[in-house]
Amino acid sequence: MYRDLDTVADITKKSLDWMGHVVRLDHGRLVKKMFESKPEGRRRMGRPRMTWLEDVEGDLRERKVEIWRQKTVLRGLLLTEHS
Repeated sequence: MYRDLDTVADITKKSLDWMGHVVRLDHGRLVKKMFESKPEGRRRMGRPRMTWLEDVEGDLRERKVEIWRQKTVLRGLLLTEHS
């Protein structure tokens, strides 16, 4: 039972790490373009599925993290200054 909780926490941490990495990428990178894109067309009927970003933002809200995007961009700027 406890191993499952560790697995969920690990997956959540990896998702948050990946999101921070993608936000700091240059705008020309394909991953960044996909992250910022909005799909066109119609959705299926019914309740819309939760997107990956909505899920990760929910994890951030549970941890009471606010203005995550600005913090991540600022971190990227600081890292580039020290390189």
